[in-house]
Amino acid sequence: METIGAIVACIAALVAGFEAGRRWAFDPGWSVFLGAAVAEACTAIYFIVMLALDVAQPGTINAHIVGQQVVILVVATPILGAPAGWFGFRRSIRRFF
Repeated sequence: METIGAIVACIAALVAGFEAGRRWAFDPGWSVFLGAAVAEACTAIYFIVMLALDVAQPGTINAHIVGQQVVILVVATPILGAPAGWFGFRRSIRRFF
């Protein structure tokens, strides 16, 4: 369950980074920054959801695995979100031409 949640968080980081770059960025630098920042928010949401599930149903989540995956997600989601933000920004430019 923890691994599936981490995979969903990575996919959400890609989608959120792309949409942040497409909708909110006004230049390529900001699109990369926004993509990485929104992707980090996906890591925080993953941690909060896993914590809430463990509080609601004690013993269903292995805290050690969640901790390891949060450390991995802290590094992986900005790596996924930053290029996604840049590609989203490039996609928004194409609409104008």
